[in-house]
Amino acid sequence: MKNVTSREIRLVSRPTGIPTAANFAMAGIELAPLKDQQVLVRNLYMSVDPYMRGRMNDGKSYVPPFELGKPLEGGAIGEVIESGAREFKPGDAVTSNLGWREYFIAAPKELRRGSDLLRHVQGGKARLKSDIQPKPDIRRRVKPDGVINPRSRTRTGARWRNISGL
Repeated sequence: MKNVTSREIRLVSRPTGIPTAANFAMAGIELAPLKDQQVLVRNLYMSVDPYMRGRMNDGKSYVPPFELGKPLEGGAIGEVIESGAREFKPGDAVTSNLGWREYFIAAPKELRRGSDLLRHVQGGKARLKSDIQPKPDIRRRVKPDGVINPRSRTRTGARWRNISGL
């Protein structure tokens, strides 16, 4: 594996009220070489969910708070780039809870195969690879949930797409 540099979003301070850009930092890191039974994944889509706001506080909750200076966590859909594990091969679609970073290395148990899940999101419409029927288009009625596509750049660096309920 060639050296891979990844970007990740970190929480650097606890927001008071609505979070602002000052509460976050983008950091570049170089990933360690891939070891046996590890998988290199490139995130394609990252979830932005309402519960994440509560995790930015340092209080008791049903989920632990985000750690300051560490990458945020959240649902993500990614593509296997390289694999040292027999469970996954390059090109496989996977889901994980390791969003808010461009690339990451994980053990197979941290990933879920995405063959029956969302494979691609293009133009805000979901295409599914299986016999699962697509859900009705509820994007205009449901606003809190969304997905960041880090490869579709805007002047702020990311495009928000509401594809709730998938």
